[in-house]
Order: sequence, then C-alpha cells, then structure tokens
Amino acid sequence: MKKDFDDILAGIRGSASAATPSKAKQYLETIQKEKEALIRSNEEQIEALKLHTLDADLDRINKEIERDFGLVSEDSLPVNELERFQSIAAELKNALIGQDAFIDALILAFKRPLVMGEGKVKNNIIIGSLKGSGRHTALKLMAQGMKKQRLLSVDEVAFIDLSKYPTSNEEKLFLQDLYTALKKEGSIIAFEHLEQAYPGYLKLLASLAFSGSAPLNKRYAIQKDSLVEAGNALVKSAVSSFSAEDKYLVFITEQKPESLGSILGREFMASVNDICVTKALDAADIEQILAQLCLALKHKAMKYLRFDLIFEDSFMQAAATYYRIALGVPSLQQLLDDVYKALSQFALLNPEKIGTVTLKAEPDLKAVIGDDVIELIKAMDNDEELRSVKEELSGIVGLDNVKEYIYAIEDHVNVQRLRSSKGLKTSPLSMHMIFTGNPGTGKTTIARICARYLKAIGVLNGGQLVEVTRADLIGKYVGHTAPLTREIIQSALGGVLFIDEAYALVRGKDDSFGHEAIDTLVKEMEDHRDNLVVILAGYTKEMNEFLQANSGLKSRFPNILEFNDYTGEELVQIACSIAKGKGYVIDDEACELLAKRYAAVQLEKGRDGGNGRLARNSVEAAILKQSKRVLKDADAQLELLMSCDFDD
Repeated sequence: MKKDFDDILAGIRGSASAATPSKAKQYLETIQKEKEALIRSNEEQIEALKLHTLDADLDRINKEIERDFGLVSEDSLPVNELERFQSIAAELKNALIGQDAFIDALILAFKRPLVMGEGKVKNNIIIGSLKGSGRHTALKLMAQGMKKQRLLSVDEVAFIDLSKYPTSNEEKLFLQDLYTALKKEGSIIAFEHLEQAYPGYLKLLASLAFSGSAPLNKRYAIQKDSLVEAGNALVKSAVSSFSAEDKYLVFITEQKPESLGSILGREFMASVNDICVTKALDAADIEQILAQLCLALKHKAMKYLRFDLIFEDSFMQAAATYYRIALGVPSLQQLLDDVYKALSQFALLNPEKIGTVTLKAEPDLKAVIGDDVIELIKAMDNDEELRSVKEELSGIVGLDNVKEYIYAIEDHVNVQRLRSSKGLKTSPLSMHMIFTGNPGTGKTTIARICARYLKAIGVLNGGQLVEVTRADLIGKYVGHTAPLTREIIQSALGGVLFIDEAYALVRGKDDSFGHEAIDTLVKEMEDHRDNLVVILAGYTKEMNEFLQANSGLKSRFPNILEFNDYTGEELVQIACSIAKGKGYVIDDEACELLAKRYAAVQLEKGRDGGNGRLARNSVEAAILKQSKRVLKDADAQLELLMSCDFDD
C-alpha cells in the first residue's frame, strides 16, 4: 500500500514540473480519482481481512466450547439427539453377548436426562449383576459411545470401590476420592460394594443422589487438589459440601437391586429412575462369547507368535466347561490366557516353528504343530477327585445317616443336569446345612469332605473350607460386625463356610452385634446362593433353641443332620485308625478293653469328654506309655500297643 502512494507522488512531481496550468489541473483530478479508488480498494481488503479473522476466531471458540461443554452444532449430528444412542446400543450389544435386555435398559437410563430436562443429577441408576457379567465394560463403552456422539465431553468413568472404606477411620480417604471423582470432567461415577461401606459414607451418597448435594461435617480447603481440614480459619473457596450436579450416579450391586433401600434409605430409592439387571448366561451365550474370545486369541497368536490357530470342536466343548457363574466371562478369559502362555513358551523355545497350530481336547487341552504336541492344560479330572472323596467318606466310622444325605446330593445334581439337557425345568436344591451333635462326632471332618465333594460334582468352584466361630464374626464396635462378617464370607465364596458353636452368635435379644452378624449372613447367603454353602454346627439342644429364636434362619437351613454319639465299638475303630496313621497297631486284647471302657465313658460324659476326642486322647496317652515300656524291654515290638499301655 505504501508503494502505491509513493508511485503516485513520483508521478505528480514528474508531471507537475513539465505541465501547463490546465494540464496540471487535469493531472490533479486524475490523481484524485485514482486516490479515491485506491482508498476504496484498501478498505475492502481490510474488511475482508477482518471477516477472515472473525471466522477463524469463531471456529476456535466453537472448538473450545465443544471441548469444555460437549456442545456442537446440530448440522453435523442427527436432528434428534435421541437417535444418537442407536449406534451406541449396537456397539454394546456386539460387545456384551446375551445381555440385550440389560443394554436396552441401560440406554434408556442414559437417555432419560434428555427428556426430563434439567435436574439435580443427570440420573441415578442401579445396576444389578453378577461379577463378570460385563457391568464395567458396559459403562466404559457407554461413555465412549456418548463421547463419540458428542453427548459427553470426555469418555471417562470413575469407579469407586466402597469396600475400601469399611470404618470411620477411612473418612479422609473416602472424601478425597469422592471429591476427585466429582471434580473430574467425566460425567459418570459408579459406586461398587455399597454393602461393605461404613454407614456414614452411604448417608452422604444417598444425599447426593436425592438432592444433588451433600453437606460435610467439616470445612475443607483445597491445597494442590487435596482436601485439607480448614477448621475455623478464613479460607477462600472453602469446601463445605459436595455437588453431583450434571453427573450420572451409578450404583452397582450383586444383591437384589431393591435391597439397596435398606442400605441407602427410602429417599434414595425414590430418586432412582432406572434399575438395569444383567441375566445369567445360557449355554448358547457362553458358546458365542467363547468364540469371540478364541477369535481374539487367534489374532494375538498370529501377530506375536506367527501361529495360525485352528480350534477343533473338542477344544471348544471342553473350554466351555471352564465357565464359572461366580466369576463370569473372566473365567473363560483366564483359561485362554493360560493357553496363550503355554503357546508362547513353546514359541520362545522353538522360534523356527511357525504355521498352523490345532487346538484339541483328548481330554487334556493340547496344541499340535507338525509333529509336536504342546500340553496346554490338564483336564479337570473331577471323576478322580470324586472317587478320592468318596473313599475318604466311606472310611469314616459310623455316621451312616450323614453319608446317605451327602451321596443323595450327587444324585440330585445329576438328575437336574439331565433335565436341563432335555429342556425341562430344573429345581435347585438348597445346600445349606446344620450339623447338630456333641463335640468329637466328626462335624468338622464331614464339613471339609463336603467342600471337596461339592466341588468334585461341580456345585462349587473352590472347594475350600473356612472355619469360624462367633469371635471371628463379631466386631469390636458399632458398625464393625457387618463388614467383618462380609469379609469372612468373601473368603469362603466358592467353598463352604463352617460356623462352629453357631448358637453362640446371638446371646439374647439385646445382643445387637450378634443380630447384625445374623442379618448380614442371611443377606450374603441370598446374594451368593449359587457359590456358597453355609454349615452351622453346635450342640443339639442349643442349636434347636437358637433356630427357634431366629426363625428367619431355620427356613434357610432345611437340611439338619444329627451326628450321633459313637458306640464303644465305633470308637475302637476310630482308635485303631488313629494308631495306624501314627505307625502303630492296637492288639486284640487292648481292643476288647477299650470297647468296654469307651462304652462306659460315652454313657457318662459323651457330651463333654467322649467321642472322637476320647479315642484320640487315649491313643496318644498309650503311645507315651509304650515308649517307656519298650525302652525297658529290648524284645518289645516298637509298633504294638498293648492293653497295659491303655491302663489308667
């Protein structure tokens, strides 16, 4: 622009020096017109530059608004924003096999704020599901889909495990974790294991859900994104309450969703708009999920091991049996992870061997590559374990009524499986039991055998026995008992929880701790009915009184097995078995002596000092006496226990 003016001035000077007055006037008029035209041109260029800059600024501002608030112009999305959920639903149903009804309910729950208008929270949602049924995956995919459809600004889901805060001692940690989740850009916060949290924290969550905010009992200052107690000090932007405005609050439970009302209160349940429940997977669902997982394994093996995996039907059928209801899909994933480990180990040791690998079951899971056979996983030989358990059970002296009941369980399970295979309705049997009888009658031993037996026939997946008494379940202060009881029960999942002297759990009507333990036990039994067996044991009279005082328990323990006192002859068999286990033999004369003695003791004090403990104590005492005897007699047999060794 400056150059244009310089050229004009140069022309003026040159022309003016040679021109007459009339020509000079013409020159000036021409120059004036050129000047005006040049000014107009410059103004147009400036205006265009302003518009270009304004458009760029507006575009930048729009992008910042989209990033910060998730708002976009509608011309790039479906006209009806409810339609944006259609593709999200399709993605979820593709990822979570067999859960279409659950996904439809979840989609509806996340749509709801779009038609309800502004609220205190976007929505309160309960997800009722078994572990491993895809609840975490569903929420993560929901967030990702909504971000993709520009319904959310970020795709983050904050999961808060409330089992980390079982007592009031974790208050600072709980508040900090909750504050962090509320302040994040993510719109979805999911709470798990509510039943294991300290009640005071649940009250705060219930307030958040109901009113969108919750007052704190202390004032806090923010220092480096951390909550610090402010006391009475004057602090800028002190935090005295939490807000859940514009958040989806999701409450995940393995219990019946309606039971959360007893934990979080009626007002909380009134604020819940949607309850979404996953279903148990059937055989077809498991088959389809396994096929998906195997396809992923095939891609992984090709990429990293250069193995082209072929899955025979025998492998697929055997792999499907590894599915466990209590663990869900991760039980199948764990199996395939173990398969991949075995394949990768072979690849590391044989890098030159690549190509087709056939996976099969014979019955062990194997992989065949050329002439090589890779042992993947030993088949679950439940038949061998079942034979072993039955042998041990048959070796138990007496208790014929107990043995008969345990054998009947296997018959029932086999019949139900047969009915299921023919498409008939099945009738699950309650496995919870009560063992009544005097000490030393084999209750703990039978409980341990039961745990192994139920695993061997496929009823339980763990087979462990967790043995506890009142002291292990009752807390030391108010609010401690329920978390303590739940922790014990968690350790028993997949096996048997054996509560000895169960009648001592509640010591009268005023024993609030005992009643809390019972209430927690009943609730957990219901929540884990497919993966937990509870056995209560104790004296016959005391257990009958205990059940009469706790009627809710009696209906949940339909199987009451009486462990009768042993006869004198049965105790002799037990004594001989104990001696054999220690490398000794009891001679015939001693056996006759013991039979009479045991019978007399059983009549007098079978409740307190008889039964199996009597046999064990007498054998151990005889071994000590025999030691003194054989040291004095060089010809004495070292393994023989004689009647003189059993003299009082």
